[in-house]
Amino acid sequence: MFKRLQKNNRIENVRLEENTKHFIDGFKKLVEQNNQPTINRLIKFMANSVQGELISKCLYNDRNYAEYTRYIVYSLVLNLSFEEFHECSIKFNVEETPIISCIWNYTRMFDSLEYIGKCNKNPFDGDAHSGNINACLINPLGLVIVDNGNHSVNSAIVHNEGEIIANVTVDISPVLEK
Repeated sequence: MFKRLQKNNRIENVRLEENTKHFIDGFKKLVEQNNQPTINRLIKFMANSVQGELISKCLYNDRNYAEYTRYIVYSLVLNLSFEEFHECSIKFNVEETPIISCIWNYTRMFDSLEYIGKCNKNPFDGDAHSGNINACLINPLGLVIVDNGNHSVNSAIVHNEGEIIANVTVDISPVLEK
């Protein structure tokens, strides 16, 4: 039985490696074709998929992901030093921007969904609440990761409205080259 598990693990690792190479090759083709609109929409779709997973975990009160915020950021910036991070003040339209907002509290999530949004007669205003929102722009992906003001930004993502201001930026091009 142990040998069969080892074999299955090797097969799964080969598939993962092949699938990763296949994904990178496809993405590389889009980059070579300079197909920026499709690249942007693909990154937005992937960010929305991550956000959907975080919402599901919050809905089910899954407390097994306490450090996921760090994992998300660390998986992107890997070994970049703090000197690589720069202060900024860049405004983004939520509807067009890939954003991951690291929600973690069921009650806060629902309070924000019920209170924030045009449908609740309280449109999300990232400008007015920029002092409460910490958002990092990850270049060259154009991905914004939020680690404070999470639940209100999540509401903006769900309602697909408003603007957000990134206050930190980092260029992960060296990591992508690896």
